[in-house]
Amino acid sequence: MSVAQSVSGRLRQATGPLHGNWRFSTVWFGQALSCFGDPLQRIAIVYIILSQYGDPLLLSQVVVAFAVPSALAALFGGVISDRYSPRRVMFWSDIVRALSAAALAVLAATNGSTTLITIVLAIAGTAGGAFLPASRSVVTSLVDSNNLQSANSLMQINPQLAMFIGAPVGTLIVAAYGPSTALIINAVSFIISAISCLAIPRMTASIAASGQRIMSEAWDGIRYLARHGALTVLVVMDMVIDFATAGQLAVGLPILAHERGNAADFGILLGGFGAGSILGLVLMAVVPPIKRRRGLLICWLQLAQAPLLGAIAFTDIVVSTALLALMAALNGVALVLYLGVIHDYTEPRLLGRVMALTVVAGLSLQPLAQLATGFAAEFGNSALPFIAGSLIMAIASAIALGSARVRKLA
Repeated sequence: MSVAQSVSGRLRQATGPLHGNWRFSTVWFGQALSCFGDPLQRIAIVYIILSQYGDPLLLSQVVVAFAVPSALAALFGGVISDRYSPRRVMFWSDIVRALSAAALAVLAATNGSTTLITIVLAIAGTAGGAFLPASRSVVTSLVDSNNLQSANSLMQINPQLAMFIGAPVGTLIVAAYGPSTALIINAVSFIISAISCLAIPRMTASIAASGQRIMSEAWDGIRYLARHGALTVLVVMDMVIDFATAGQLAVGLPILAHERGNAADFGILLGGFGAGSILGLVLMAVVPPIKRRRGLLICWLQLAQAPLLGAIAFTDIVVSTALLALMAALNGVALVLYLGVIHDYTEPRLLGRVMALTVVAGLSLQPLAQLATGFAAEFGNSALPFIAGSLIMAIASAIALGSARVRKLA
């Protein structure tokens, strides 16, 4: 067999879930269009805050207003997903986000107050938080276990492909037509995504008739995770690493771009991150399923990103973009392995709640990190969060590597 035939065969295998599976294909394309609008909204909000007010601390506060409701909603979103099905949660979350994006477009066009912008972003964050655990748990209802790694890779490629394409395009749209146009495009993308969710099969809710309260059901997921030590270590590591990087990616990068003379360069940095993520995720879609030593591999991949994060603060836009791309590629591989471990070691009836905990772990400390990054920039030290984040990332990964339970994880 020639190299070309081998590569072609791998690509057909990687995109297998898209062939002959109209449900997965429809949901995938709908999510792809929805994700395309996300960086447009991020760039539009950054443009509004920094161009009109030039206040890094205000930017961090606006970002936090989105992140806090998102984290809270994610926890209960998993319970609601298990109770009423991911299909309903995803559909109505997209509808709410479409209306929120349309409202932001009106506020941008009419120079609406930052208070109103913050309120609308909080509503959008709530809907987005509920959406995430449902979208992560729905994959098992669309494909069989043999296609799960490829399907997870393809689903995770969507936001990264959108960032790679959407961020530079969003920069051009905002510069040429203003932030309102970018926000309207985002609203339309959410409507299309909501329609695509109707392709998800109707499922019998796993806990609808249990009579439990939502908080009690959420605790079921926490107790289940606590009984599986290796999963707990990985989730806690993910939480700490998200704390170490969230402020830099959401607040630190646009501030660095602004300080270097052009806030619009934030779109270029996001594009580099998206390109790297695509590379890592495509790699995981092409290679055969990995079922051995995944815990250790996840930890090593996270550890390798630490020095790259610290170096970003001291390099120009070209080198910073390349470093972000490499970080994102390593993270893309780690993410697919991480989701695969969660799917393999979680009972189906609890999958929505456990996935919610992985989302909450990633989001819970982000607001604190984003505020800290804003304060550091406000007082003239925008490089400090990148250095501190690099050290925290290295320490968290090293501690997880020392866990005997993680080393034994398949």
